[in-house]
Amino acid sequence: MGYSIHIERIDASGQLVSIELHEVANAVKNVEGMRLAAVPASTTNPNTGEVISTCSIIGKIEIYLLASDEWVRVFILSSSGKITFRAPFDFDDGSSVVRSFARILAQRLQAVIVGDEGEYYT
Repeated sequence: MGYSIHIERIDASGQLVSIELHEVANAVKNVEGMRLAAVPASTTNPNTGEVISTCSIIGKIEIYLLASDEWVRVFILSSSGKITFRAPFDFDDGSSVVRSFARILAQRLQAVIVGDEGEYYT
């Protein structure tokens, strides 16, 4: 299992403040290479060739990966009001594509990026 990173909004008293779907939609709007997921996703298991498909769930955010010329679902708005995603292998690199998009989302939502163990990322 991978390590999860979260985009959370915390008020002055340290309490978690829910991020709403309409706020995510506004935050994603006009960001080149980022969009709300709108179509079902599928992937192929490289070991078996089986195609695995899922339906889009409201609150999933895709980013465009130029290197592979594809849209990939990365961020998920949870029912608890935070955005969660798996840390990719290069997340510790400040120029990581996923980390860069996470930074944009956090700034637009006036939120912070926090790891599973409570560490903050910029």
